[in-house]
Amino acid sequence: ASCTLDQKGRTYTMTSELAPAYLPEAHCKSYVRKLILSDSDTKSKLTVEDSFSLSERTASDDVHFITPGAVRIVKDGVIEISCGGKTVQMTYPASLKASIEEKQIEEGNLKRQWDGVLRRIVFKSSPKAPLAGKYKFVITEKRIL
Repeated sequence: ASCTLDQKGRTYTMTSELAPAYLPEAHCKSYVRKLILSDSDTKSKLTVEDSFSLSERTASDDVHFITPGAVRIVKDGVIEISCGGKTVQMTYPASLKASIEEKQIEEGNLKRQWDGVLRRIVFKSSPKAPLAGKYKFVITEKRIL
């Protein structure tokens, strides 16, 4: 997969073409993931932008995020993740349905570091979603001055 990095002030961007990571039966022509990290005195923000193009649709789109933190679906389009005494808010497209899966960790180091559980946030599109599109996830931490 190709990757580019860029910095402008306190904003850092990494862009990767992920289509080569998919098997041919996924019919993925292009899958570009852009990570944008911006920081200011009042808030930090991570934006994840996924742009994709399929030659054929055989299933729904599933996008996953993994965290050891506690996850709460606040409402459609908004999730809170609490970890290490801080809480961030994640916004996601209304076209996706969110769910949370928990996985118990049995291994020593991971179990000690992450309190024995990981959570997978699953975002799922309709199985009839368009062949091309864009999903944008924004994770924000607000600082109190």
